Amino acid sequence: MDDKKTFFQRLSGFISGKGFYVILFVCFAAIGVSAYMLVRGGDTDDTSADITVEAPEPAQPYQSPVYMPDTNLPDGDAEGASAEGVPPSLSGGGTPRREAEPETESAPASAKAPEDGGAEIGDAPQGGEYGAGMAASAPTKQPAFVWPLMGDTIFPYSVDELVYNKTMGDWRVHDGIDIAGGMGAKVVSAADGEVADIFDDDLLGTTVVINHGDGITSRYSNLAATPAVKTGDKITMGAVIGSLGDTALGESGEPTHLHFAMTKDGHTVDPADYLP
Repeated sequence: MDDKKTFFQRLSGFISGKGFYVILFVCFAAIGVSAYMLVRGGDTDDTSADITVEAPEPAQPYQSPVYMPDTNLPDGDAEGASAEGVPPSLSGGGTPRREAEPETESAPASAKAPEDGGAEIGDAPQGGEYGAGMAASAPTKQPAFVWPLMGDTIFPYSVDELVYNKTMGDWRVHDGIDIAGGMGAKVVSAADGEVADIFDDDLLGTTVVINHGDGITSRYSNLAATPAVKTGDKITMGAVIGSLGDTALGESGEPTHLHFAMTKDGHTVDPADYLP
């Protein structure tokens, strides 16, 4: 009993002394901590409620506008509008309307390029215009020729039929063409080549022979006595080789002209087949 009294006496003495202030401080501290936690919890809830993260809207693909003709246009404007969506302002007036562009269909699998590197795509036809053009081999390129003298053809090429020669008074073949021209007119090479020979023919007079390659030669007769080239000269198309003369005794009955002949692989050919 004395012990209990002693305990309560000690407790009462502690409370009445410094213990009162200790207990009071602890109570205030507990109240302050509780208030802080309450305020802290309220702020956290309010902040989380106020901040909302919205997911970004997916980007929409750009669709270019398609201009469709206005159905309310006058008859004249409606006819002028293009069926492919050209703005009526470019084809006759009116106000364009914008429509969504239709989705583009994916290319069919048959349109893909072959993996083996071939040029064919899909089911391209092999025949017809393109197939035949690709299959045909290119023709052998022939040398380009120009007229050695500008003038009328007064005597044609003829080796299958005999023609009458006024000067000789007989019928014979004619292995070239006679091109009329004035005395002293310049005669040029019909194509690039090399002067193969120069000689005086008994009937056709001063003659120059040019080798053009690929088995083709050209022969220029009835030139003036002194040509402008010599054997072995490299000449180009249109280069002057001499001037028109009167040395062809066998054709002196004809007007002044150039006797122009050609051969292919040693056989005479019609010069008209090579000249433009």
